[in-house]
Amino acid sequence: MLLFYKESPYQRIAFFTEANGTMSLTLDDYWQFNSGCEHIYHECLFTMPGLFPIQLTDVLVLGGGDGLGTRELLKFPSVKSIDLVDLDPEIVKFAKENVLMRSLNKDSFNNPKANVVVADAKKWLEQLPTKKYDLVIVDFPDPTTDQLWTLYTNKIYNQI
Repeated sequence: MLLFYKESPYQRIAFFTEANGTMSLTLDDYWQFNSGCEHIYHECLFTMPGLFPIQLTDVLVLGGGDGLGTRELLKFPSVKSIDLVDLDPEIVKFAKENVLMRSLNKDSFNNPKANVVVADAKKWLEQLPTKKYDLVIVDFPDPTTDQLWTLYTNKIYNQI
C-alpha cells in the first residue's frame, strides 16, 4: 500500500508497505531501503567508521536525507554535532515529519545534535570549511543517471 508519494524538483519519492508488512522507500523507482533489512546498510556505512576515531565529536554526512544514518551516528555518546547536507528539501521534510519515517529514523532530524542543511553537496563543498570533521560519510544515491554520476568524481572526493 502506498503510504507517501511526492514528486520533488529532483526525484519521485515513494514510501509504501510490502506484502510482508515491511516498509520500502524508492527514489525515481530505484529502491533505497526496506525497513526489514536497512539496518545492515546503515550499520556498516555509519557505525563501523564511527568505531575508529579516538573521539568522534563532529560528523559530516553528504546525502542521507532519510535520517537513518543520522540515527546510527546518534548512538555514539561522544558525538556533539552532525551536519547533514542533502539536496532535496522534500525527502528531508518527509524524514522529519512523517510519523512512520520518524519511527524508523528514531526522530534523528529533530535531535538538537543534527543540523540539516538543504543544499547541493557539490556547491556546499566548494565553500571554505568552517569546521573540522572527525568523520565524513558519503551517502549519495546510486549513480543511476548522468547527473548522479557527477557526485562520484575525483574532484568531489578531493574536496572532501
